[in-house]
Amino acid sequence: MTRTLIDPEVVLQNDEVDQENTWIRSYSVIKNSTIASDVFIGFKCSIANSVVGQRAQIANSCVLGSLAGRKVYIENDVWIGAQTSVDAGVHIGKGAVVGAGAHVIDNVRPFSVVIGSPAAVLKKREIKGNRQQLSNAAFLAEIRELFKQEPPQFKDGYANYTGKEISADLKVGKGAVISGRPSKHFLNGGFRFEKNIIIGPNSILEGAGGIRIGSNVNLKSSVVLITTTHDYHYLSLPTRSASIQIGRNVVIGENSIIFPGTKIPDNVTIPPNAIVLKNLKIKRRGN
Repeated sequence: MTRTLIDPEVVLQNDEVDQENTWIRSYSVIKNSTIASDVFIGFKCSIANSVVGQRAQIANSCVLGSLAGRKVYIENDVWIGAQTSVDAGVHIGKGAVVGAGAHVIDNVRPFSVVIGSPAAVLKKREIKGNRQQLSNAAFLAEIRELFKQEPPQFKDGYANYTGKEISADLKVGKGAVISGRPSKHFLNGGFRFEKNIIIGPNSILEGAGGIRIGSNVNLKSSVVLITTTHDYHYLSLPTRSASIQIGRNVVIGENSIIFPGTKIPDNVTIPPNAIVLKNLKIKRRGN
């Protein structure tokens, strides 16, 4: 019996996916690629003509390679942040970390931390502890049981992983994902929505750490809200969470990423293509 989990609404074409503890999330499209064991591939990723090594972690809305270009190689224990793009022919070395929103155009050396567009080296990834390697086995067993009890819903053109019905006060665009609920690992998980909220098409709300959104809020297309993060000083993928709180009368521009722990006050407009950190520091792509 396979222990790999392929969520609904995933497209696999001419791929080789290892059957040991890999997890591929909804709306991802993978073509002409090889995916190893214990890999995580987040929502709405596009992966083409790529080789992904063991224990690689690829966050939401990433784009790797192209069918027309040379192969992309992602070695073992690489972590790639949300909304990252990796050009055809790039080789990312073992244990490297690629920050959210990066555009990787050149090869990345092993155990480097790279950020930005184009991606540049920030520092070396220093590994602490006993170098225990990641295994998805126990976590995926819990997820399978959770999905049996409260399966994800795909009505109205978007994915609902909350285990609850979505209020009619929430207008959700096609291809969006709303994911997260309270659990023994994430006691503050889930959502609190006020009224008159618009979630644009292809946006992803990852609410394991809790998301609170006030009235009259407009999330434009392809916005990503992230409430969990990982300590890259350890290979075992320790997870930390922090809630996102968005006040009233807020607009978040398209393709923006909101990091864990961010609090956006009332009457704020976030520009398109922004990366918003928890101290409300706003970076634009390429800056």
